[in-house]
Amino acid sequence: MTGITEGTVPSTETVRILREAAEAFAPYEPAENPATCSRRDRALDEARKTLLVAGLPDASLPVESFFRSFGDKGSGLPNVRGMYGSASAQHLEYLYSLAGIERVPSEFSAMPDHLSLISEFVALLVEAGEFDAARQVAGDHLWWLGEYEAQLASVRDRALGDDADVSVGPTAESDGEDASGAGMPPGDEEFSRGLLKEGIDVMIGHLRAVSHVLDLMQRL
Repeated sequence: MTGITEGTVPSTETVRILREAAEAFAPYEPAENPATCSRRDRALDEARKTLLVAGLPDASLPVESFFRSFGDKGSGLPNVRGMYGSASAQHLEYLYSLAGIERVPSEFSAMPDHLSLISEFVALLVEAGEFDAARQVAGDHLWWLGEYEAQLASVRDRALGDDADVSVGPTAESDGEDASGAGMPPGDEEFSRGLLKEGIDVMIGHLRAVSHVLDLMQRL
């Protein structure tokens, strides 16, 4: 899947995988020309629109704080999850400042522990040859990717309902004649659900690629 052999983690490949994930999970912006996109890109756009817009029913934002309890270790706070600004977010802001990053982009101001930022930060550390620091940041702040993957899979399966085996034509990786979905009614519910499934599978693929290279990094 990643071209990485067991026991090795080429820096360029690691950086590529991290940055592709950072892009895939960045805050959603509509595609400029959706009609000209490949089927894979349309599927990814459908998934990102469903998952990465806060407030929507199936929103599943990749933010570490959402996977931490605020009531740990006698903090006096309610033992709840799903809130911004955990100690992890504060720790990452501190690490960014040590690295000379004075402030995060405005769209991440409430979530310095967003997957896109963490992935980009680890990539920067790898590029700088700071492998121990990269391993430490990844171990401390990307431990929740498996749980997040399960959350995305739940959204995918819920969207498909009883039609989990529905076939809607070429896969998200297809380069065939109908790769853009041409000829499919744009409002067709089954087609839209098929795109959503394929897009979520693409996003899960990014998560698994990141988890794979980070696991190899930790074992070096």
